[in-house]
Amino acid sequence: MRITAKLALSQLKVNRMNSFWAITGIVLANAFLVTVLSFIASGFTMIEGSMAGASNSKEIISAYLSIIIGPGIFIVMIIAVMTKVVISNVFKVSANQRIREFGVLKCTGATKKQIKSIVLYESLFLSAVAIPIGAVVGILLSFIAINVTNLFLDEINALTNVMLKEISFYLPYTFSAVAILVASVLCFMITLYSANKPADKAAKTPAIDAIRGTGSVKIQKKKVHFSQMINKFFGFEGELANKNITRNRQNFKATFISLTVGVTLFVGLGGIISQANALMDFTTLSYEQSHIVDYTSSRTRRINEATGWEESIYAKPIDSDIGKEISKKLADFEGAEVFGIGSDRQMYRAILTDEFLTEDMKMLVKSGEIVSEGTTLANYAFPASVKTLDEKNYKKLCTTIGVPENSNILVNSLGYNDYGYEKYIVPYLESMKEVTLQKANGMSKTYRIDGMIYREDLPDQLDYLNDNPLIVIVPQAEVRAYSWYLTPANEDAFKEYATGLLESYFPTNEGDEYMANGFSTRVYRTEEYSKVMNVAVVIFLIFICSFAVLLILIGFTNIASTLISNVYMRADEFAILQSLGMTRKGLEKMLIMESFLCTTKAIILGNILGISTTYLVNMSLRKAFPILPEFPIVSIVCSILIVLGITFGITKIAIKSLSRKNIIETIRNKGQR
Repeated sequence: MRITAKLALSQLKVNRMNSFWAITGIVLANAFLVTVLSFIASGFTMIEGSMAGASNSKEIISAYLSIIIGPGIFIVMIIAVMTKVVISNVFKVSANQRIREFGVLKCTGATKKQIKSIVLYESLFLSAVAIPIGAVVGILLSFIAINVTNLFLDEINALTNVMLKEISFYLPYTFSAVAILVASVLCFMITLYSANKPADKAAKTPAIDAIRGTGSVKIQKKKVHFSQMINKFFGFEGELANKNITRNRQNFKATFISLTVGVTLFVGLGGIISQANALMDFTTLSYEQSHIVDYTSSRTRRINEATGWEESIYAKPIDSDIGKEISKKLADFEGAEVFGIGSDRQMYRAILTDEFLTEDMKMLVKSGEIVSEGTTLANYAFPASVKTLDEKNYKKLCTTIGVPENSNILVNSLGYNDYGYEKYIVPYLESMKEVTLQKANGMSKTYRIDGMIYREDLPDQLDYLNDNPLIVIVPQAEVRAYSWYLTPANEDAFKEYATGLLESYFPTNEGDEYMANGFSTRVYRTEEYSKVMNVAVVIFLIFICSFAVLLILIGFTNIASTLISNVYMRADEFAILQSLGMTRKGLEKMLIMESFLCTTKAIILGNILGISTTYLVNMSLRKAFPILPEFPIVSIVCSILIVLGITFGITKIAIKSLSRKNIIETIRNKGQR
């Protein structure tokens, strides 16, 4: 073994603390890299298995790779950057501790190349130990993470009940030697690169500067201002701590950055989670009924050449008379209360003149919140819906607003999202007695308006945001979809009954694919629909939380290594202070104040950045949903307590280890560490 390699190995044994944190950083980095790449490999296995035999399997696999590669590369890059910061800092601290030793070696004939090779050999030995451990940890992490992910994928599999189709997502654990090899090689390259800069600096420092100990610090003539406030509140030890931080900015820089990133992630994550929960609450159906029975026709969309409007062609629309018949038969099941509603949202546009719009509606149109195609100075073409209800609820609605049966009822309420605020307006004047609905092919139909219903009288099934600006409830119509809401006493028996009832009206062949017959029929719980709608949010939360925890763990390694190393590097300084009269208690207070002052700055900046991140995310989210940002007070308080606890705990550990050293021996050995 070369002499430089022997020296490197001996230094790793002597500086066990630095070696421990370097190994910890490399282990974490390789473990996370293996986990990320194993996830990609397992996803590929899932897609490949589920698409086996499909005619377009190659296209689907190619699409999967294109979707997953971008985020995968981004995550790997973030891990690489954080790992580089941690490992580079460990080697920098180690090189600074031994700068006098390198100066002595240069005086005895060591070349720059040999000095550099000592540091690089250290990285090789550390990698040889840490990378295999990281690979094993990564395999265990990926196995656990994939199994946890499958628990959440069960939410996606709720589609089986919703769609009446066998759809099952399961992420199989795939032991990928290629993924492990790629992660290990990448981790080794990051480690080697991280050690290269400190090695270069150690090699280029002149021997005389290295022996004097001035090569590791760039000395600047800078007056350290006396802080009366710090002295008043924290005493002489606090003042000295503040001066030490000011003079030794470089030593505290890595800790400050890591703490700031950690606080930013923690607070920002808390804000994002609160907004994600609000989004899930918004998309959750709030109907009191527990079950939904549904019929939907398939459709094709195209641009009509004559009008330039998009038109929808329904394969098998449903007549409202059939919907009413099914409503009565569903109500026969154990006397269940049924609310049946048929809807056609994509077929019509309402042609209106300016004289029938309220001022609120006019302002909404001018602001661009309401899409109006073919608008002129006094004419509007709003997307319109035609709806029809089951016989019982339609009669009830007519009675509520005092119109005879067979009346056409205009819903005179419009809900919209006003940049995070849920708002409702009355869009039309009561003087409007008819409305013309036009199709994309140019055909039109005029409906007489016999009555108007306002929001206070609307059933929940007709009261929601972002529907079409104009809704007409008619006694009879042919629509694309019909849904029945109810709460059966016996769920299992009802599902069998409702499925058979739909089959008798809309027969299908066993094994037919979704919409193969031009329509779909479904029987499902209301909460299952909500789960399906929110599964993307849940998966996003899993990803963002895992990603944040990953970065915080790597950052914690950096915090621990720099704080402890900082104490050890300054052992001779502390010994001199003690010899001049500073007590152990005073020294401990000074070090704790250093951690406190550094941490406080990081907490302030991190909270500002975290809160800003929350609001930036909300700025995008509130454009589509009525969700306002919440001040993440819980995350802020928790981040303060956790960060202070971690830094004080680490400082206490370092102080305890330092207290075992003899003052005279420490001063005598100055420069020999």
